[in-house]
Amino acid sequence: MRIISDPARFEALRSDWDTLAAAAPQCYLSQTFDWCSCGWETVARSRQRKLACLVGYSGGKLVLVWPFVIGRFGPWRIAQPLGSETTEYTAPLADPGGDREDQLVAAGWDYLKARIQADVVLLPQLRTDSTLAHVLERDSHQAASARSAAYPAPFVAWDKPGDWKAYYQTLSRKLRSDSGRQRRRLAEQGKFAIETISDQDEAAVILAWMIQQKLDWVRRMSENNDWLDKPEYKAFLTGMLCRPTGAGHVEIHTLKVEGKLIAAQLSTIDRSRVEAFIAAYDPAWSQYSPSRLLLEDRLEKACEAGLQYDFRVGDEAYKDQWSNRFAELVNAYRALTLWGRIYVMGVRAEILVRRMRTKMNLQSRLARHIPREKLRRLKRALGLRSG
Repeated sequence: MRIISDPARFEALRSDWDTLAAAAPQCYLSQTFDWCSCGWETVARSRQRKLACLVGYSGGKLVLVWPFVIGRFGPWRIAQPLGSETTEYTAPLADPGGDREDQLVAAGWDYLKARIQADVVLLPQLRTDSTLAHVLERDSHQAASARSAAYPAPFVAWDKPGDWKAYYQTLSRKLRSDSGRQRRRLAEQGKFAIETISDQDEAAVILAWMIQQKLDWVRRMSENNDWLDKPEYKAFLTGMLCRPTGAGHVEIHTLKVEGKLIAAQLSTIDRSRVEAFIAAYDPAWSQYSPSRLLLEDRLEKACEAGLQYDFRVGDEAYKDQWSNRFAELVNAYRALTLWGRIYVMGVRAEILVRRMRTKMNLQSRLARHIPREKLRRLKRALGLRSG
């Protein structure tokens, strides 16, 4: 095991890294060399991060790669996974195979804790059913750790891959009816078409349109987003549009009416899944639900290809309508120094405050809609104070 901090040596990993990714059928696009290299070039370097890529070899063969960057956040040195620094899942890329993978990840985690020059390791969007999550559960220093409340990542796993009709019949009758009606209404406005954008210049223009539409939506909804308006994020996505790899690629699909763009979706596609990263639409066409029509088309194509469709982070209502599974995610923190423990204590306090607010909001909602006696019983069942 060793940690690579020199960018030139990092770039030299490409061939071995590609070989390891090809041997791992469940490899995410965000675990590939191209994704991480693009993240270094467009995001990490411009933010003055330090590279810290953990690699493990066995018999001269690369069997583990886990790239991090270290940045200053106030007085703390925080290590986080290399990439776009937004919503990728956290997972090291290890030579697959039962106990061997578990042993590699465990050994890598122990080495990382001992050698990386950071106060805290941040592991965002960590699937609780992953090998890494199981390794962290066995970590002997729980006092130095913190973990957020779990949140969902809905997805579709096809019970009958390739059988779109079988899946479609599992959806609510109202959803199917609404979708058909909106499709007919849109057709009344002119000929519409769903396209895959292959021209890189056109893709870059549509990407800029998507980001602006999303930013406008965030403002209309009074939502918060820490990364959508960052030039590094746009540069990262633009860079990935130009990097098709053997392990997957980024695609943009559009819905146009008489040539006018009304909705678009950016997704990653690898050998096992489609991940929906950004979807946007022109609000002037909202009465026709263009994003839903585009989503339905992409779901059907994923079904035909036998690829899972991952809606990714978030519990938006539309994801519940279409998904039939969900993964549970957490953000995990591990202090490596005494100074880092102070940071983790602050994280724990913030998590506690959020939980208290959630309980208070729940009590308020319950009080407005549930008879008093039923409310008392429900509060007792939930461990809330009666009053």
